[in-house]
Amino acid sequence: MSTPLSPADIVARAIERSGLTQADFAAQHGTRQSLLSKYKNGKVDPPPALLMQCMNICGMTVESDISAEDLAASIRKNLRGPAYAQLRRAILDIVRSVACA
Repeated sequence: MSTPLSPADIVARAIERSGLTQADFAAQHGTRQSLLSKYKNGKVDPPPALLMQCMNICGMTVESDISAEDLAASIRKNLRGPAYAQLRRAILDIVRSVACA
């Protein structure tokens, strides 16, 4: 079983695979080199859009669809307890706002 890659690992691999300098990679992906360095070093998590771009560069598949049942199961499994109450509420608010649109 392989160890999961962190967002920092994925960003670092994408930069390496691209063959670009950090400055060029950052410019190509709409961010600053200083911020890209923080992503690469794990000091700050990259935004989801950049992380997905990096995953694509690395040849990782990104599942574009998730069933409602799988989403609910993941929330039940990973967001249990009072520590996640606000996050569950935020997810519910998002779901309700999208359903009303």
